Amino acid sequence: MPNASKRGVACAVLATALTLIPLLQAEQTSQTVPAPVPAQIVAAKRVFIANATGETLVVGLGRPKGPIYNQTYDEFYAALKSWGRYELVSAPADADLIFELHFNLGLGVLYPSVPIVVKSVQFQVVILDPKTHVLLWEVTQGVQAANRDSTARKNFEQAMAKLVDSVKKLSGQPVAAADSVSK
Repeated sequence: MPNASKRGVACAVLATALTLIPLLQAEQTSQTVPAPVPAQIVAAKRVFIANATGETLVVGLGRPKGPIYNQTYDEFYAALKSWGRYELVSAPADADLIFELHFNLGLGVLYPSVPIVVKSVQFQVVILDPKTHVLLWEVTQGVQAANRDSTARKNFEQAMAKLVDSVKKLSGQPVAAADSVSK
C-alpha cells in the first residue's frame, strides 16, 4: 500500500497546484504596471515626418508608385498639422522626433481601380530619436481591403484616423470624441 498512498498524495498535490495556478496568474496580471512611454515622445515639440511610403516592394511590380503613396503621406501630414500638438519641421536636424511613415503591402486587392494587387495593407509610423537614430516606438494600423473604390476610400480614412489617434494617445494627449473613429 505504500505505492498507492504515494500516488494518492501526489495526485492530491497536483490537483491542489492546478487549482492554485489560475489564482496566481490573476494576481500577477493585476499587478502588471504599463511600461513608460519614452520621455522624448511625451516631451517633443517639433517633428519631422519622413515619407517612407514607397519603399515596399511588391513581387512582380517592383517599386510601387502613384497617388496612393502620396495620399498616405499627405493625409498623415495634414492630420498631424491640424492637430497642432507638434510643430512640423522640414529638416530632421530641427526635430525632437522623426516620424517615419510606411505603407506596407501584401498580395491581394486594395483599390480595384489602381493596378496594384495587395492583400494586406498597414500604415506604420516608426518613431526615431533624431540624435541617436534609436527606434523609440512603432505604431501600426491595418487597412481593410475592399471590392469597391468608395469602400476602399472609407477604409483608408478610418485607418488613417485610427493611426493618428494612436499617435495622440502615445504622446499623452487626450483624443477628442470627434477625432475618434467609431467601429
